[in-house]
Amino acid sequence: MSTLKFLAILFASLIALSVVAAVWKPRVSADGKTPLVWVSDNNPARKEQIAAFNDLNPDLALGLDYGNVGVQKIILQSSSGVGPDLFDFSDEQMESYVESGILWDVTEAAQKMGFSGQEAGWPGGVDTYIYQGRQYGFPCNTGSLILIFNKNVFDHFGISYPDDSMTWEEFMELAKRVNSLTNPEGARGRQIFAVTGLNYRNFFESQRGEFFDEDGGLNIVNNRELRKALDMHRDLIFKDKLAPTSVEAKQMSGQGGWGSGSLNQFAAGRYALLISGHWSLIAFGRAYQLQMENLEKRGLTPEDLENPLDRPLRIGAVVYPHFAGREPSYRVGSRVAGINSRSPHREEALRFLQYLASSTYSELLNKGTDYLPGNPKYAGLGAEPGPPDLSRPELQAATVEAMSHGYVHRSSPFLLLGDVIRVMTSQISRLESNPAIPTDDFLKSANKELTKLMRRNLDRNSELKKLFVERFGEQTYKNLR
Repeated sequence: MSTLKFLAILFASLIALSVVAAVWKPRVSADGKTPLVWVSDNNPARKEQIAAFNDLNPDLALGLDYGNVGVQKIILQSSSGVGPDLFDFSDEQMESYVESGILWDVTEAAQKMGFSGQEAGWPGGVDTYIYQGRQYGFPCNTGSLILIFNKNVFDHFGISYPDDSMTWEEFMELAKRVNSLTNPEGARGRQIFAVTGLNYRNFFESQRGEFFDEDGGLNIVNNRELRKALDMHRDLIFKDKLAPTSVEAKQMSGQGGWGSGSLNQFAAGRYALLISGHWSLIAFGRAYQLQMENLEKRGLTPEDLENPLDRPLRIGAVVYPHFAGREPSYRVGSRVAGINSRSPHREEALRFLQYLASSTYSELLNKGTDYLPGNPKYAGLGAEPGPPDLSRPELQAATVEAMSHGYVHRSSPFLLLGDVIRVMTSQISRLESNPAIPTDDFLKSANKELTKLMRRNLDRNSELKKLFVERFGEQTYKNLR
């Protein structure tokens, strides 16, 4: 079968599916309620969040679909007319959904219904759901990464806890003191790395780094912030030996302890410091509960254990370091709910976005240990402190403080930000496999691959190509190789 014939059959099939779906998909359920389908993860908290929405909207019946998560799946199903009414996305996925025509523009509705990002959103995080000046959803949760420290490890080394005013230079010196390779005497025979979760992006974002210039052109090869971030990533692992290589991390996971992931290894005292989000309390809560139960079975209290590392987890949190002479800077990330532009229930689905900006939803979210609500007005509403050892108020306060210095990476109409992150991740894998490769090589390799992707996008879209030539000239387009 020829390619053209196959595509024609596929296109006809999609049209047929759309017609069938439009006829078959009920607009009203048997009990008279309008059904809404929300594609999200299967977090146990969704049940309570959905129940509260349905109570507030008795004419609607919101249900969860956690089996159809994924950009390609949602785009294909929505294009075929059988997609969900609502679905979650990250800021790095937003461009794909908008350019495919699947995400519904809710700008005017948001202004009328009180969930406009400009009025009900975190100033530094609105660009996680606003694209080229238009709003495409509202956050289910939002936040920035923070620095979490294991108090037991610091007590084991006899070192004072971190504060929230550290520069990166001060952080590196502190990290060397809570690292078994650089302070073996203080480690007392234990293998402990200083930090996990820290990588080039944290260093890059601390400089408020951008992958694109203001016109949407690539900013890779001569990007001083990116170069510095890659160099610091290399030094962290190979020069200062403050974090494990991927191989060493896997070896640590095989040495026992509570669980095998980095969060669980941190909870087990294998790391002193962690760059993560407020949501990590979910994992830490489970670890802490198990540790306390095991201690109780032995008939002991934490005070009975001489070495702090043998005690149940105790943590604290501050914003992570900044560069001397520069304002602190942290990237904001969100899980955003958007509306399928082809849903027959678009208007009804708007009420769900309005609900996400409400005090009711925010209070439910805060009762758990996820990120912050999308509406800063309710940042702490209903937040329960939990076990003192897990210092939830500190994690919450550090996240709120980081959000006050938050930003979102600049986007480009010519290339998806997700493609840039993917390509840079592959370069980091190369760096960790062979740290002797010069930084210039990583930057040039990344730029070459991304330039090819940009040229492909332009060649597939004449309007996009026209815009590129208007901004950069015909010769620049020809030079894209």
